[in-house]
Amino acid sequence: MTKLYKTRPIGRLGRLAVVAIYATLVANAFHIALAAADWFLLQGVASDLPLGPYGEYPVHAAATEATAILRLPVLAVGLVVSLVVLKWIYRANMNAQAWTGGMRVSPPWSIGWFFIPLANLWKPFQGVADTWAASHGHPVSSEAPNHLKVWWGLWLASGVVASVSNRMAWRADTVGVMHISAGLEVVSALLSFGAGLLFLEIVKRITTAQTLRLSAADSDVFA
Repeated sequence: MTKLYKTRPIGRLGRLAVVAIYATLVANAFHIALAAADWFLLQGVASDLPLGPYGEYPVHAAATEATAILRLPVLAVGLVVSLVVLKWIYRANMNAQAWTGGMRVSPPWSIGWFFIPLANLWKPFQGVADTWAASHGHPVSSEAPNHLKVWWGLWLASGVVASVSNRMAWRADTVGVMHISAGLEVVSALLSFGAGLLFLEIVKRITTAQTLRLSAADSDVFA
């Protein structure tokens, strides 16, 4: 039996999600600066210079330790923002479900698929793409617009590059490997920043489209 969903206001939650994404962009820019600082600190240092027994740098130790500690607030911001954005994704999907049938991802799974390995490579995108289509009055079978595809491509690329960077850092035994890892971290953060900019626009436009539809429905009720 198909579950029936009711629409709920999304304007306030959408504005909160926008503020949260702006906070992420600021944190991301800070992350880029920190990773770039590590890269520049290791620039010119002999690449075959071994790390300490616990992975510590033989040079610029205090500076690189400071940049590592300063990454903690970036992680904290990311966690808080994720909670807000996931709530917005759920609400937007739920409203879309109330307006159209045939959506490939339910509200609970619009969040859940982000945490399922392999499926998280495409299922979350399907959820957002269907929500976009339903919110703008298009069939959910219609092709996703290019900016959604670019957003998801940047998001996936950022995750892949970050994974490679982290694996290199964990297994590194020389300064040269850590230098490459820091460079990849910069690339990953830049890709994430680009994805964040596009997702900001997606959130704004879906929120606006749904708010207009909800307002029109209210007007019809009281007409």
